[in-house]
Amino acid sequence: MGITIWACQTGGTGPLFVSGAKQPSTLTKEWAWVYGIIASVGNISAGILNQSDFTRLARRQGIQVPGIIFSLFIPGMVVPILAILTASASMAIWKLDEPMWNPLTVITQWMMDDYNAKSRAGAFFCSLGFVLGQIAENILGNGYAAGMDLAGLLPTWINIKRGALLAAALSWAVQPWEFYNTASVFVSVAASFSVFMGPLTGIMMTDYFVVRRQKIEISQLYTGSHEGAYWYSYGFNWRAFVAWVVCFVPAMPGMIAAVNPGVKINEGLYKYYLGNYIFGFLEAGTLYAILTFAFKPQRLGYQDDFDIYGTFEDDIAIRKGMAPFERPKGNGPIEGTSVNIENNSANKAPEP
Repeated sequence: MGITIWACQTGGTGPLFVSGAKQPSTLTKEWAWVYGIIASVGNISAGILNQSDFTRLARRQGIQVPGIIFSLFIPGMVVPILAILTASASMAIWKLDEPMWNPLTVITQWMMDDYNAKSRAGAFFCSLGFVLGQIAENILGNGYAAGMDLAGLLPTWINIKRGALLAAALSWAVQPWEFYNTASVFVSVAASFSVFMGPLTGIMMTDYFVVRRQKIEISQLYTGSHEGAYWYSYGFNWRAFVAWVVCFVPAMPGMIAAVNPGVKINEGLYKYYLGNYIFGFLEAGTLYAILTFAFKPQRLGYQDDFDIYGTFEDDIAIRKGMAPFERPKGNGPIEGTSVNIENNSANKAPEP
């Protein structure tokens, strides 16, 4: 915000707001509109998929909504406007033909124009803000989520801390700093996240809302029994994996062509990539539902008789058809009533 205020005071709003929109030479208006939406969604697609990592402690539906609004929608509207104002003003300040989209380039230009105490202090505090923002984003949005996923995949060897450190070490292999060379490459890379995240989100939502009809047998999440609801085939849900691979692979050629303009592909494949989140989400969800109903896993449609772990408020538990959590008397730790989850401790959920 500080950079934007300085830029607008120095160069005004710049020419971008009066120059009109430029039609991409390779896209029609319709597909440019679709790609604009997908690029925006792709930038937050990982957060959409992993938001339950942060909202899992909500005991009532709706409590998480204000946090999502203030953390995603408001910054998602305000920050891009500030970026456009700054980039536009940079053209007027330095008489440029192309705007400076990278704020670090603006800071560097400050230092080159006038290397004094004032410019150095401004560069330091602005850079410190970017560093702290990146640390917070990567710890909460990437490290924590990756640590939880890896800990769930290999709990014997990896905990959340080790998983986060492993993800941080592996992130160097993809050289993420190369994504910031130009604004177009950055947008293409951000949009490409949805190639993988869209099908995954479709599969997870289909499993919860369509296949299981919002009935989860929570006690079965904590057993390694071969008879457990989530054992599938030796602990591997091949239905989800097949649906994911089948639906993200068709978008791969378009993703490669978007990042590397020298690669030429079929027009149909490229348009599939432009709408990849929509196509991948719907196709993966549909294919997963077909595979699941054709090859039904065990204990499908069951839920716990009562709220074993105190997951829900009492009225929510009753609405879901289970007995509320019984809080023990005394000052000791709160624990649910022990159950034998190796046996049939849950009844089949009533059909809605």
